[in-house]
Amino acid sequence: MKKEPDVDIDIPEIHFHDTIELDDDIDFSVADFSIVDEEEQTRIIKPKMAKSAIYNKADFQYARDLAVKICLERTTCIVPGNFIFGDLPEALVMYRGIDLKTIYCSTLSLSENNVDSFKNLLLFRNVEKINLMLSGYFYSHYKTDLIPYLYEELDIDNKLQVAFTNTHMKILLMETHKGNHYVLTGSANLRSASCLEQFDFEENKELFNFYKEAFDSLIDKYKTIDYTKPKIARGE
Repeated sequence: MKKEPDVDIDIPEIHFHDTIELDDDIDFSVADFSIVDEEEQTRIIKPKMAKSAIYNKADFQYARDLAVKICLERTTCIVPGNFIFGDLPEALVMYRGIDLKTIYCSTLSLSENNVDSFKNLLLFRNVEKINLMLSGYFYSHYKTDLIPYLYEELDIDNKLQVAFTNTHMKILLMETHKGNHYVLTGSANLRSASCLEQFDFEENKELFNFYKEAFDSLIDKYKTIDYTKPKIARGE
């Protein structure tokens, strides 16, 4: 077999950015093009996309309404984009009288409003501990503004612990002073993403302990607050 001579081929270098700027509140509206030729008869219809919802403080009413109606034994929900998942713990305390003791929360991202809601629980609702497990994505995008705000507002009397890791889990564990163990799992981050979301809510101590064991292991490895050192006031 005749061997072809070696040929040098110049291959242009392609450079990619180290990071891609993303936002999980992105507007997934349809671009101005279509696979459908509207002048022809076709069975394919151009998709209709809902407009993005804009957060309004009045949207807390949706969490309030759900807290009033929810079955505490077991509930499965599909919620619209103006439902703020992070409002639900405070709404359950306010409108169902749940006396929360400990909260574990894993989420990709959260908002300033979610931080404020957690602060209300720590200061006025007898919550003893909040453990947050947040994503590296969230840290990389908000380390100069929302992350410092989170520590400043929630690091109260060693009641907060925060871990950052490559998590995409959306899990909320709530233990009450009376010994109830509530588990919420689903697609929703704490803040609104203007999307349809689903979650399951149930009282289940066995499931609670299963997730808690995983949380405790990850938080112990990736925790960011050293309780042996005093909190330093901002500006010092």
